[in-house]
Amino acid sequence: MRGFDSFSFLLSQIESGKNMIDTIFLAKVIGIFALLEGFSMILRRRMLLVVFHEMARMRILSYIIGAVMAILGLVVVVGHTVFADMLSSTVTIIGWFICIEGVLFLFFSQTMVKRMIRALDHQLWYSLISAGYLILGVYLAFSVLL
Repeated sequence: MRGFDSFSFLLSQIESGKNMIDTIFLAKVIGIFALLEGFSMILRRRMLLVVFHEMARMRILSYIIGAVMAILGLVVVVGHTVFADMLSSTVTIIGWFICIEGVLFLFFSQTMVKRMIRALDHQLWYSLISAGYLILGVYLAFSVLL
């Protein structure tokens, strides 16, 4: 039985190492995207508000964006349900948020989508979301580098 325990331990280490590679990869991708999104929201506020309102106006566009977000969120959720440490937990939770937001865009009425987008017209909400992207991006980038 001793040999089987060692083999199981080895397999668990290989599996956790594989998940860590996935965690690092996803943290890099999500972190870089979050930094780009945060900076673009700060530097291009007027243009992005027009884009967001146009998306809310065109139901087909918000539906397609919702479908893509749901798929991307599901890829993270199904492929990376790891809560081993803070970094892997953050990546998994972000996957859930992306999936849930995508599903909301799929099932919300056009009126509800417009309400969600209208919240971005308020400087406080817009600034909080922009800062959230930047903080998330910095956290993920530095977690991967250290």
